[in-house]
Amino acid sequence: MKQLTKAPLSFRVADFLARNGVRGGHRLLDVAEKLGRLNVEVKYSVGRGVELRVPLHREANRWSLEEVLLYDRVLIEHFVAAARSWSRPVTMVDCGADIGTIAVKFAAVYPDVERIIAIEPNDEAFPYLKRNLAPLSSKVEWHNAAVSDFVGMGELVRPSYDPSDHACFIQPCESGTIPVLRVDDLNITDGNTVLIKIDVEGHELNVLRGALETLQRAPGFVVAFEAHRYVAERTGVDPVECIRLLQSVSPCRIYAAGAPELELNADESVFKNTDRKKFDIVCVSRSPAN
Repeated sequence: MKQLTKAPLSFRVADFLARNGVRGGHRLLDVAEKLGRLNVEVKYSVGRGVELRVPLHREANRWSLEEVLLYDRVLIEHFVAAARSWSRPVTMVDCGADIGTIAVKFAAVYPDVERIIAIEPNDEAFPYLKRNLAPLSSKVEWHNAAVSDFVGMGELVRPSYDPSDHACFIQPCESGTIPVLRVDDLNITDGNTVLIKIDVEGHELNVLRGALETLQRAPGFVVAFEAHRYVAERTGVDPVECIRLLQSVSPCRIYAAGAPELELNADESVFKNTDRKKFDIVCVSRSPAN
């Protein structure tokens, strides 16, 4: 596959038109794909000499440089602010890492991270995850697996409302082909502050249940997860349950990343006071003692 340092002009034009709602943008993307113009891998610089390899041929990662730089920027800012305020070694765990975008961007801004653990079950995304993390100076590891509160096997399932790879969720299955692990089995060093990003399309509470021992041992933690109205309706689990579980481990400051107008608490549904379909929730524990 051809490797580029700049996205093809046809993609940049089509992407600009599509993102700005100009008629014909999506059609131009379809044409570029049919002509093979998107069968490329683009290396985008995300800062401090760190690069992210983005496979434009994969629809789930059809991103411009601007989109990569903006991707979960506020969430990463919360991670970095906590890491810089705590004089402790930092371990980051990326659950549902895709091609490693958040882990790579975090490492570019906070190169002192001691360890990065990235977990991704999708076989198409996983090779890019490995290639993106390998050049980082931090101690990195990657697992082609899903994350939950059990150890076993599972299968990825697509919901009816979204056929994209980013909407897939794990379903336990004894005859499945995807290993499932727990955060508590990752041997995270005692005394390290822990940053956990969870993007698992409805298994957030399960992931946290499988990380309780790690969170209880950590002198401080930041946990970020997505609240998605459709996912909550499908699973019957309101994301407030994740907040309640984290609050049982440690008193937390709670934020809606990118939506500062939302006031979240453990007493009511996270969707009660908003029409937003989805947003990220960040829970920051008490500051660890120096």
